Amino acid sequence: MPSARRHDAHSRDPFPHEPRRATKLEELVKAAARPETNRLYRTVCRWWKEIEVLIITGATTGKVEANNTAIKNIKRTARGYRNPANYKSIILLRSAVRTAA
Repeated sequence: MPSARRHDAHSRDPFPHEPRRATKLEELVKAAARPETNRLYRTVCRWWKEIEVLIITGATTGKVEANNTAIKNIKRTARGYRNPANYKSIILLRSAVRTAA
């Protein structure tokens, strides 16, 4: 049984401010007639609102992702400490050194 909310190329119009017509991208995707381009088009349509926000504001989650990666690396290098206090102090020291640099 198909789900009530279907994700296809037209579930979220990538250009809601324009009347529905074939866009240049849609025409190129149809002309290519390749599964890869169809999938890319569906992805762009699904994420268009977020893509548009990025284009307009330039806001990304890059800093948050970088911090999460740094935390994972610090925790990975601190493994092996049996004393939780030492483990915590190593994590805090390395993160302090990273932010001070």
